[in-house]
Amino acid sequence: MVFPTIQFAIFFILIFIPAIRFKDQPKAYPWYILLVNLVFYSFFGLKFLIILIVDIIINYIIILLLSKYKSNKVILWLGILINVGLLGFFKYFVFTTDILLQSGILSATTFIPTIVIPVGISFYTFKIISHLLDTYRGIIVKPKFFAYASYVSFFTQITAGPIARAKEYYEDLELPRKYHYNLGNTAVLILGGLFKKLVLASFIFNLISGPFATPTNFSSLDLIISAFAYSAMIYADFSGYSDMSIGLSNILGFRSPQNFNSPYAAIGFKDFWSRWHISLSSWFRDYLYIPLGGNRKGKIRKYLNIFITMFVSGLWHGAGLNFIVWGLIHAVGSVLSHLLGEAKFIINLANRRNLTKIMKILAQVLTFIVITFAWIYFNSKSLTTANQYIAGIFTSDIATNTLINFRLIAVTIFLIGLNFYGSFFSSSISKIINKSHFVVAIIIISVMTYAILRLGPDLMPPFVYFNF
Repeated sequence: MVFPTIQFAIFFILIFIPAIRFKDQPKAYPWYILLVNLVFYSFFGLKFLIILIVDIIINYIIILLLSKYKSNKVILWLGILINVGLLGFFKYFVFTTDILLQSGILSATTFIPTIVIPVGISFYTFKIISHLLDTYRGIIVKPKFFAYASYVSFFTQITAGPIARAKEYYEDLELPRKYHYNLGNTAVLILGGLFKKLVLASFIFNLISGPFATPTNFSSLDLIISAFAYSAMIYADFSGYSDMSIGLSNILGFRSPQNFNSPYAAIGFKDFWSRWHISLSSWFRDYLYIPLGGNRKGKIRKYLNIFITMFVSGLWHGAGLNFIVWGLIHAVGSVLSHLLGEAKFIINLANRRNLTKIMKILAQVLTFIVITFAWIYFNSKSLTTANQYIAGIFTSDIATNTLINFRLIAVTIFLIGLNFYGSFFSSSISKIINKSHFVVAIIIISVMTYAILRLGPDLMPPFVYFNF
């Protein structure tokens, strides 16, 4: 059950009505939210639900031990190893067995069980680990079980984030306030996210699936168009999901961290990761980069820590050599961004008044091109396919261009423009709704909803980040 479906809409309406009643009862609300979370997650399968519940119980016991035996690193490391091991098992079992089969260590007759990755395990595992570390550091006082379980399993975030922090979640959970939103902002978040995913991302997906699946069948121009279209599509897909998640969380009284801030306006990889999947990049900063030493142990160690952090980010995203290469590209790019920034190379060029604007634009364009190049590895089914795709850009001898499609190019350009000016349009529509009479506002929202549903396809492609 995913957000942009009639099934989810009915589910949310049904659970929202009792939520109004329970929100001002801090003792009852955690129970209610947990029940809603478990019902929602059960739609993905009973076995996944059992794994989630067992995971929550085990980690709550570890939290109790951390709270009792303060500053005990053995308990902390045990908790981290259990969670990293569980995540690694589910995400890398198939990848590892494939390598062992190819190397001959395992034979074709060896029994290999079928392992399916639980929905959202990458996201809720990171929430669990951050909670363990925050408990160890004394940032969080021992929570009640139902509050903790509702945090880990919160249904608007469990499938693809954002990765909310426990401290803020508990504050909102215990605050006897009916809601945390205004009509205009929340409507724009949900409908804007719906428009980006259901209409724009779905349209691009149906046109570029072929080039990424079999790049050898397409011309160089097709592959170039498809690569830039994918950059636009993954932005629409993931930021659309995040917007809907934040809007739905607000309706239930919870703040949710910002996850996107015009990522394709970035200059360099450092800037990109301060704008893209912000809740994940801040998680890696606070719970990996800083514990590794951050920038406190000299410049060489700092660059090594940056490299390790971005490389691990690639491993987190997926099991495959293509994701390892994607992580390496971002690791090297991030180190170079820091080096150039510290050398003040970009700043010195930008200080020349006649070059300021053009240098900024050129830097943004160059960053976007490199990020798009890296997305090829991210979206390809294997390293071989990604290499074929890149080789095809320069060497394809196919003369027929099938992706010179006005609508595809127009939607791609529109989405890149939305990256720069989306906040202006969002705030403008939000102001119109908020200043309108309630009845007029409902009519505006209804018309927008109807138009989006009419423009969307009958069958919506899955969210990209559901794979992780």
